Amino acid sequence: MAYQGYPPPPLGKLIVGNLNQIILVDFNGTQFSIASRVIIPRWLPSSALFKEPNLLYVVNEGNTETSMFKLTPNAPITPDDIGFEKLSFVGNAQGSLGGVHMAFNADKTRIVESCYTSGKIDVWDISEKDHLPVLKKSIRTRTENGYQWPLQRKPGPRQAILDPTGRFFIIPNPGTNSLHVMDTLDDKYEITSITAVPNTISPQCIACITHRGTHYLVVAGGLSTAIALMRMDYTDEIIRFTTVHWGHAGRRWDSGELIMSMFTGLEVAKNQRDVYLWNRFPGEDTGHITQFILSEEGGQVGLTYVHSIPTRGIQPRMVSLSGDDDQGFAFVANEAGESGLVAFRRNPATGRLDPNPVATFPNDLLVPHGASMQLLRGVQFVREL
Repeated sequence: MAYQGYPPPPLGKLIVGNLNQIILVDFNGTQFSIASRVIIPRWLPSSALFKEPNLLYVVNEGNTETSMFKLTPNAPITPDDIGFEKLSFVGNAQGSLGGVHMAFNADKTRIVESCYTSGKIDVWDISEKDHLPVLKKSIRTRTENGYQWPLQRKPGPRQAILDPTGRFFIIPNPGTNSLHVMDTLDDKYEITSITAVPNTISPQCIACITHRGTHYLVVAGGLSTAIALMRMDYTDEIIRFTTVHWGHAGRRWDSGELIMSMFTGLEVAKNQRDVYLWNRFPGEDTGHITQFILSEEGGQVGLTYVHSIPTRGIQPRMVSLSGDDDQGFAFVANEAGESGLVAFRRNPATGRLDPNPVATFPNDLLVPHGASMQLLRGVQFVREL
């Protein structure tokens, strides 16, 4: 039963990307509606970053462009308006092929972009007055100190996550089964260490979490259901990772329930306790979101399984939590299946997701007008502005 003891959060716009387009979507707590969309042929936006007050950066996974857009409200603005209503293209910059993830540095003057296809990390300077991205450097990820899987024969960085100190980016590289650490001190943006992870993980996605003043890294596998919790210890130029908890979520967990298959992403809630993972290729008619919590027993920190719910679609590409203090909703981008967008209620006290969605939006209404359903590539990301 859904928890009913808290008010709905303040709501705004969602930014949604799928084949050939970026969409602004209104969400009022019970339904989705499209506010506006920008359509660009031969474009697969795979990641987006919002920079206050009104800029949006988007990377094209299918090519080399990193683009900037501007968000504007309808005029005149009334008290009933919900944020931005229009999205306009500003300009392109050329980087490496196959960008799949972007992240800001601590002061949002740089963007670090992970390019899976080319095996590179692009660093963009957005500090100029017009904030257009300028390529500062492009770094090829390396293979030393990592174990390569038979199915992954070259480096392919999936993410670049800023650590809790704001100095280092941690880059999971499933192609070499390793974590790269990039140091941003004095604007150098150099890879200072490469650490092999347990050799059945093939790190697909990571997230940082802090407990009792100690920083940890959650690592989830892309070719298996392995999960690791790694303590982070800092030196002058690197982070040392020590595995403190390791397991397989796809095998029978403590409860005896078969949870899920290989992972595509994870997110940690603001409370630094709730961890959400989702699988993209489950081999069944729905994906799943699974909640774990960071727990401590006898001085030993680990991850404990809580529950799992279906995403009401297939191949969930991204799950994100709403931006209110309680993070009262979880938004799901399903790449395939009937429901492209789904919203679930989240209980802020327990972190549990109500399996009954409060809103869904069909995939076939999220494609550009006239697009062939045979070419449909569904929702790639969703996040509240």
